Amino acid sequence: MLGLPPHNSIGVGLFPARLYLLRRAQFEGQCRLQAALNRSQDAGLSWAVAETCRTANRLEASATGRGGEILKFPGYTIEPILGRHAEPPANIVGPIDAALKQVTKPLTEEEAAEQSIIRQRATSDRRVIAEGTIAYLITLDDGFRIMYRDSGGRITEWEKTVMERIGRVDLALIAVAASYLNTLTVEQAIEHIRTYKPDVYMPAHHDAPNNGLWRAIEPISEAIKGENPNIITVSREYRTPVCFNTDFDIQRGR
Repeated sequence: MLGLPPHNSIGVGLFPARLYLLRRAQFEGQCRLQAALNRSQDAGLSWAVAETCRTANRLEASATGRGGEILKFPGYTIEPILGRHAEPPANIVGPIDAALKQVTKPLTEEEAAEQSIIRQRATSDRRVIAEGTIAYLITLDDGFRIMYRDSGGRITEWEKTVMERIGRVDLALIAVAASYLNTLTVEQAIEHIRTYKPDVYMPAHHDAPNNGLWRAIEPISEAIKGENPNIITVSREYRTPVCFNTDFDIQRGR
């Protein structure tokens, strides 16, 4: 059985998680990961990260995603793949962000202090868009395949190359594009499922803990069903595990 917590940082197989995958080294990703690590009592936690990210006192494996990088763990392997960060159109998200700032509840002093500390260790370097955004192909030893991509950017040639080699995945855990409007988020989601060809699609990164603007997933689910009615779409609440019987997977034809 495979248990997955929804949204952003992903723990594979065990609770508390022994592996965290950071999809990019930007401030936001670092903030979410640090919050999860703060809740963990396991000093031996290991995780794979983009090479621009560094966190003290943890066992790290860096990756560029440009091929030939296979991380082996008991029960599964991980192949980092260079993705691309979302690039929402400024003329659309700019006015919406401005409106949100007028109604968003300000951070508390404690929250602001925590984010300030984390911001000092993270980066907003523009190179993150093309060089520091990593997708992960997770293959369990029984053959069950998961594509974890927690940034809603365009598909890269690196991703296409991997998918041409393996064909399909059982589960696609994929970020919703940050473009707010359904027409744009749907368009990007369709490109993702056409590339990964999953049996099950789980949206991620559509939450909005700081500004309240959650991106709608119902239009995406409807569009995916229109594209391929056999794809199952699943979305659960925060910290609600989703379990899969991994005996049923594409490689075994069932």
